[in-house]
Amino acid sequence: MMDVVTSFARGIGRRSWIWTAMCVVVCAALASRMVASIIEGAALTDQEIAPVIPVVAQPAPPPPAPRPSGEGLVARDMFCSTCTPAAPPPTDGPMVAGDEVPLTTLPLVLVATTLGREPFATVRDDHSGSQGAYGERDPLPGAGPVTHIGATYVDFENPIAKRVERVSLRGAAVAVVAKPAPAPTETAAASPYADRVRKVDDTHYEVERGLVRDLVGSAGKPLPGMRVMPYTKDGKLAGVRIVAAKPDSVAGLLGLKPGDTLGAINGMAIDSLDRMLEVYSKLEDLNRVTIDGTRAGKPMELEYALR
Repeated sequence: MMDVVTSFARGIGRRSWIWTAMCVVVCAALASRMVASIIEGAALTDQEIAPVIPVVAQPAPPPPAPRPSGEGLVARDMFCSTCTPAAPPPTDGPMVAGDEVPLTTLPLVLVATTLGREPFATVRDDHSGSQGAYGERDPLPGAGPVTHIGATYVDFENPIAKRVERVSLRGAAVAVVAKPAPAPTETAAASPYADRVRKVDDTHYEVERGLVRDLVGSAGKPLPGMRVMPYTKDGKLAGVRIVAAKPDSVAGLLGLKPGDTLGAINGMAIDSLDRMLEVYSKLEDLNRVTIDGTRAGKPMELEYALR
């Protein structure tokens, strides 16, 4: 082992340039470490004034996008994805002879409307409680056919008033331009029943027996100027309803109005056809007839003195 070390030392001694190279490398390493220490000390010394950091201006945020409107969803026909919504009418509804459509006095309530290629409206009759969907030209209960369906209203023909009237979701009164009443003509015929009834007050009348007989029997034989129909409740007959009654008709002269419901005569409920025939057969022996019913949802009683 000692021989190997001795041989290695002799070899290096004969090659002096190796020692020179090793000294140069060590000196270069020490010099580079010293320069790095000097630079690090100069750069990391504490400063009395902090360096000023430039502030970069932030760009202004973009304006918020406008919120989408729901008008398109309201106007869209939910049953037809390819239908184009109809343009809104210039006014709240169609005009009739230059005047705005008046609100109806019939017991009709507009529940909802659906617009589209074939619009329809859901209408309820407050007297009978019946409710259904009606399109244009379909007759409403106790009234005429539908003429127009809007977003918040339905126009229909009222055969009693002989005009177009409106039932509205808004319930606000619609202004009506009053027309001058036509001048009476000599050819206008008086009511054939005018001399057979005398009004005492709003609930008492003096009438001939024939008028009351005609009224009771009108369920089977319609009379001019008036129209009645059976009134049912819970699927059973509960009386008759006055659908139409002109002022010069039998019903109009007897104080009855469209929408009135007659439920009993002299305390006898009108719950079957046999009961109506029984009342009819007793008219010859009666001097007074009392009719009980409802008007606009409130109790009503009319009394007739027969002569």
